Amino acid sequence: MNFQNMSGDLFSSPSAVRRNRLILVAVAFVLIVYILIRSWDILYPFVFGFVIAYLVLPFVNQLEKRMPSVFHKRNLARLSAILLVYLILFILLITVLYLFFSVVIHQVGLLAIEAPILSERIGEQINAWLKEKDLLEMWSSYQNNIEVNIRTQIESQLQVIAQRLLESFVNVFQQGATGIFDVLSKTVSFFLGILIIPIWLFYVLIDSREISKGLINLIPLSFRGDILIIIQMVDRIFNAFLRGQLILCVVVGVVSFIGLTIMGVPFAALLGIIAGVSEAIPMIGPLLGMIPALLIALSLNSNVLIYTFILYMLISQIESMWLKPLIMGDRLALHPALIMVVLFIGANLGGILGMVLSAPIMAVLRDLFKYAYVRLSAETTSPQKALEKAGFDELNLDEV
Repeated sequence: MNFQNMSGDLFSSPSAVRRNRLILVAVAFVLIVYILIRSWDILYPFVFGFVIAYLVLPFVNQLEKRMPSVFHKRNLARLSAILLVYLILFILLITVLYLFFSVVIHQVGLLAIEAPILSERIGEQINAWLKEKDLLEMWSSYQNNIEVNIRTQIESQLQVIAQRLLESFVNVFQQGATGIFDVLSKTVSFFLGILIIPIWLFYVLIDSREISKGLINLIPLSFRGDILIIIQMVDRIFNAFLRGQLILCVVVGVVSFIGLTIMGVPFAALLGIIAGVSEAIPMIGPLLGMIPALLIALSLNSNVLIYTFILYMLISQIESMWLKPLIMGDRLALHPALIMVVLFIGANLGGILGMVLSAPIMAVLRDLFKYAYVRLSAETTSPQKALEKAGFDELNLDEV
């Protein structure tokens, strides 16, 4: 018996080569995932840097194409585009830090101090509102049928509830900011990572094409087409969602700040930031962003409350009917009823981050199912034909 030939057949036959490569890839994948999980606490800066790279890479590519021909001849086009993007990011960072530390922190502290006063004003406005014409009969019945000591208790409880709402809002904001800072700063490696990220990000941007080619070459040819299509589908949806959501958050926050400032509502900068951040949560985000603004407006007078409500309703309608379709197109295309269910599932599985990412993840799963369903049919012979039959006309395997 020739053991040498048997050994050669075990490792050199086509089926054995595919099997061994699959085992190698599986072991490498498990090992990488294990290392990432064990090292997650020190990877926050690099995750942040990866998100930045993902967001700015298309801008770098577009700027590179638009550079003068002399830059291309000297191979300086991409370097110049990256440096220009770095300059823009630096200006944005300085602006955000200035606004955050000089305005937002000051307003959070001021709101924490004035919360009892604001809650008392809210109670007074509710009492005054109940005494208006439309509710005069109800107010009279309340005054005549409810004893004074009970009325006093009810009104004091309403003031306590209003105060607790304001205090809860302030506490949640402060705890959220503190919690994020604690998570990010609990290791020295985070600060080292912050210093390294600009350099790391530069290498990722300058060599992005080579990195992409290297990763693609690691994928076996037999299912490389399917993997590349899946990557393109995921990128298509998350690209539209992340960049579109970022634009929407900024627009909603700025418009809310301007509107509240014009109406004379205090803490306009803080309320604008809350409106912008809450915009990232689908469906219920605008409502969550509106509640603190209404509470603050209620402490002034009923007219400001009405105008604030109208402002947020107008922003919400313009955002949903015009801005979102214009910026994101129909990439998500999920029914509102389905989004509501997915929101609760995302909140249960991943908290606030789960709520924010639930809609795009659902859209990705929907498109992947459509593609896989067609791809696994007997009539489909190639990934490109599966794309066409599944209705993804805008995708092209040659452009991946």
